[in-house]
Amino acid sequence: MKMSKFSQEIEVSGHLIDSSILTKIFDKIMDLKGEFNVEEIDIGSKKKDHSYARLSVTGNDQLHLDEILKTIYREGAISKTQKEVKLKKSPKIL
Repeated sequence: MKMSKFSQEIEVSGHLIDSSILTKIFDKIMDLKGEFNVEEIDIGSKKKDHSYARLSVTGNDQLHLDEILKTIYREGAISKTQKEVKLKKSPKIL
């Protein structure tokens, strides 16, 4: 799958297989008629090991992609391209 204008890379880590997190994310994307491609996956070899996956998720347009992302973020996915946030001191209130 080539990256389109309406694609986003996401990451998910943890106990992806035994907790079915990855399956839930795949199902949510397909239920919403989106597409995904597994770009990288690392499955832990022991029960206590965490797993990691990086996916590209594609929607028909930005609104569709946003709907898919909002849904899979609830399952534990995070954006791979989050913008850096700058913190500032709040002004004192007198």
